[in-house]
Amino acid sequence: MRKLAPLLVLIAAFCLPLAMPAAAGPRGHGRAAHRRARHAPNFHLLDRAGKAHSLAAFRGRSITLFFMCGCAQCTALARQWSEWQRAGVLPGAGQGTIVIFAGEAQYAEGLISASGIDTARTLVVGDPDLHVTRALYHAPTCPRVFVVDPHGLIRYTNSHADDAPQKAPAELIASRALAALRKCRSK
Repeated sequence: MRKLAPLLVLIAAFCLPLAMPAAAGPRGHGRAAHRRARHAPNFHLLDRAGKAHSLAAFRGRSITLFFMCGCAQCTALARQWSEWQRAGVLPGAGQGTIVIFAGEAQYAEGLISASGIDTARTLVVGDPDLHVTRALYHAPTCPRVFVVDPHGLIRYTNSHADDAPQKAPAELIASRALAALRKCRSK
C-alpha cells in the first residue's frame, strides 16, 4: 500500500479538478469561488424591434444574462429582478440586464407584461433557434442566470444543486445573482 500512495495522490490531484462543477465563479452565498472562470461566449441576437445586439457591446460592464422562456419560474425570477431594478437595489440601476428569450423576441411580450420587466433598463432579445442558449451557453431555458464581469468572465451561474433552475425559488436565484453582481462591481 505504501508503494501505491504516491500514485494515488497523483491520480487524486489529476481527477479532483475534473469533478468540480462546470460553472465558474462565486456561488453568491459565502462559498469560495472556483479557480478558473471562463469567458462568456459572444452572441448576436435581435431585440423586439429587430435591432441586432451583441454581448461584446457590453464589454467593460458587469452584465446579468437571464435565459428565460416565459414559464412560471421565469416570470417569478423576472418579477423579482424587475422589482429590484425599480427599487434601485441593483448596482448601476440594473442597466446591465439582458433577457435572452427562448423564441422570437416579439413573443416575449407575455413575459414582459406578466413580470413587469423594465424594458428601459433591460434588453430583451430573442433566441429563436436556441443556438445561443444551448450551443454557446449550454443552458436550460428556464431560468438560467449568468453574471458576467467587466472582463467578460462568467462569475456566477445558477447550476448548483441548491439554486438549480426549476428547483430553487426565484428569490434565492435572484439574491445569489445579485451577490455575484455586487462582487463584480466592487473589484
